[in-house]
Amino acid sequence: ADILHEDPSDSLPSMHKPYARQYLQNVRENLEGYSKLVYDERHFADEDAAALCEALCSNNQIVSLRFRDGELSDKGMELFTTLLATNTSITELDLEGNQVTSVGCNSLLRCLRERNHTLIEVNLSRNKVEQDQLRLLQAACVLNKQPLPLKLGLVGMEDNVTSTLDLSAPTSLKPYTEVSLSLLCSALESNTSLRLLDLSTNNKGDMKTSQLAEALSGNRTLTELRLRSNAITCEGVSKLSASLVRNFSLTALDLENNSISDFGAQALIDMLKMNRTLSEINMKLNNIGVQKMENLVHALLLNAQPPALKSVLPNLQENDSSVRRLVLSEVDKSSTSFINDISCRVLYNALRRNSFVAVVDCSNNRIGDEGAAQLATLLTMNTTITTLLLNNNSITDEGAAYFLNALKVNHTIQRLELKQNRLTPEVEAQLNAAVALNKEPMTFKMLAPHLAENDPGYTLVDLSADRSNHCTVNTVRLLCRALAGNMCVQEVNLSGNSEVGAEGLAVVAELLQKNSCPGLKTLDLSEAGIDDHVALMLATMLQTNKSLRSLILRKNKIATAGEAFVRALSYNNHTLTQLDLSGNPVPMADLRDIDLLTRLNAQAEHVKKYVLELFANCPRLTSLALNDSQPSGLAQYKYSHRHDDSTVGLLCEALRQNTALTSLNLSANRVTDLGAEYIAEMLKTNRTLTFLNLDYNTITDAGVQLLTKALYRNNTLTAVSVDHNPCHPQSRMLLLEALEAKKDGSGLSYERILDEYADDVLLRDSELDRQILRDALAPPAVTVAEPSVVRSALLLGGCPLPRPPSQGGEEPDGSRSPSATPATPPPPLEQKFLGTLRQLGISY
Repeated sequence: ADILHEDPSDSLPSMHKPYARQYLQNVRENLEGYSKLVYDERHFADEDAAALCEALCSNNQIVSLRFRDGELSDKGMELFTTLLATNTSITELDLEGNQVTSVGCNSLLRCLRERNHTLIEVNLSRNKVEQDQLRLLQAACVLNKQPLPLKLGLVGMEDNVTSTLDLSAPTSLKPYTEVSLSLLCSALESNTSLRLLDLSTNNKGDMKTSQLAEALSGNRTLTELRLRSNAITCEGVSKLSASLVRNFSLTALDLENNSISDFGAQALIDMLKMNRTLSEINMKLNNIGVQKMENLVHALLLNAQPPALKSVLPNLQENDSSVRRLVLSEVDKSSTSFINDISCRVLYNALRRNSFVAVVDCSNNRIGDEGAAQLATLLTMNTTITTLLLNNNSITDEGAAYFLNALKVNHTIQRLELKQNRLTPEVEAQLNAAVALNKEPMTFKMLAPHLAENDPGYTLVDLSADRSNHCTVNTVRLLCRALAGNMCVQEVNLSGNSEVGAEGLAVVAELLQKNSCPGLKTLDLSEAGIDDHVALMLATMLQTNKSLRSLILRKNKIATAGEAFVRALSYNNHTLTQLDLSGNPVPMADLRDIDLLTRLNAQAEHVKKYVLELFANCPRLTSLALNDSQPSGLAQYKYSHRHDDSTVGLLCEALRQNTALTSLNLSANRVTDLGAEYIAEMLKTNRTLTFLNLDYNTITDAGVQLLTKALYRNNTLTAVSVDHNPCHPQSRMLLLEALEAKKDGSGLSYERILDEYADDVLLRDSELDRQILRDALAPPAVTVAEPSVVRSALLLGGCPLPRPPSQGGEEPDGSRSPSATPATPPPPLEQKFLGTLRQLGISY
């Protein structure tokens, strides 16, 4: 009674209701034991299919459906197709004798290929379906009988979208049958997408291996085949080798853990003599002897090489002197023979001891990072190769890193190209820079990394030509690029490098003009072919440079640019203390001015200003105090120790002809006897100075004696103080007596001196007094009047208003320290300059 119970919601035709109610109820309840549903000759239509498919959505017991001789059309077939896309239990579908056409059949075919993997039996006979489609349905069912990885792989291979197919089976499961292998071999013959096929651990044996070998002979795309643990013996390997003779795509063959002996290895060796693509064979865990394995490896290495390389290998190994260029660039796009990573290993073995090949071109090949590593190692051992071209390969930044490390020890490679590879712009730039260093002098190449890293241990860059350095414009560019931002380099020597030229020196001038190397203090450009044009650039550079202390331009071609240096040193540059122009046809007046101005730059900036004003005879500068001391209690001074004998010497040069200054205070400095000598010489010609304070210095008896002598020839100086100096009181007393003798208004004639001191017991008994008297009464030396000492002072436009010096002993620009200028004799340039003037009869 429950089975025949009427359901008012049931829309099935009344004639089918009793039967429909029975099977639908069972389907909905998903009862165990109900696995097959048979409903033949019941006029099963699309409406019935809709109700049934709805009930089957939640059923996983039904595995077989049979609805023969019904009225099912394509609409009902579409309902079954939608159900089968998600159902994983139904394995059998029998719709014989219905109204399904090719449209419904195609829909079911698509489902079987893409969605359903369990339906293995389909019967659509006596429908409106063509025989070809029925055969396709049967083929689809056969695919569904195969393991899922194989089915998906075969479908992908048929569509040419699968590149890797892993059919390796676990040790305890061998799911692939002869039908599976037949389907696979059939697909391999026509497939153009598969690159890797793994059939490991399938116990194929020699017979199945032979079937696979036949398929490989016609395949043109498979590059790697794995047949591990398949119980393959020498017979199977022999058949496989015979097929690989005609195969031109396979590059890797894995035969690990099989039963192959020396006979099978020899079959592979014979095959490699004709095969040109196989480059890797894994023969681990087989029964092959050591010697036969070595022969196989050797044959494999040679086999993988293109004909061009294979033909020249004997010459390379014999170090044939006729082979100087090795061109292996592959330009034929259709070629199947390329230089690869294995080829690079062969090249390494052939060229590491070769001493004749200078050019190696491996562009347009398939070299990767592993091959780049082999070639980079070659460059560390070979000293003959100067050009290596690897354009249009597959090298990445990792491969370029091998070359960067190799170039640290290789000094011969002049050209290394890796264009059209997979390098980032940053790595490509580093590689180009490293190669560029090999074209430069060895000294610079070794220095460059340390300069870029700002290594404090490298303060000198000596690229002078006398050290076998031949610098070019590019060398200078690289040097300036490395020096930009460097804080440690203090001296650069480019002397003798005339090939640098104006272009290279312009780069140097730009670097210094921008103060990009703030630690650089000395630059030697002697014998560099510098003319007036380049000298003007250097003079312009000096106007803004704040670091350079010494610029050496000996033995160049500078003539008229001396005045430009004078202007730069007068107005803008206050740091350059040495400008060596010896050996250049520079006018003597310019040399004198440059010598003076560089010596002034060694002083505090306000000293330079005062000295130039003294040379200009500024009428407003009548009193000058350079003591910079502050009284602290009775006779206590805070010494600045700023000004020494060199300062005094410059002041005295200016005061020889100055007619404005009347008071000079040099107390609390570092004036020694040498400074006293400068002052004594100045007093012979100066006729305006009336006050001189030299307290708290280091003048001894010898210096005071020189000042005392000078007073007997000077009629204007009325006050001189040398208190708190390390001299004997008697010396100071004699100095005071000379001053007192000037105050009687009668002058200091030689006869009067004799009259006043002839009867003086102290003078008579003092050797010091007698020496002073003899020197004072000596006839005056005749000197030639000297010309104007410095033209640059006149360029100041009369007497500029000076900027007052800062307080507290600090320099106006903050760049001078109390110990910045040591009390040293004049520099060698000054001695040479003074000697030249004396030869001309000029007292300077």
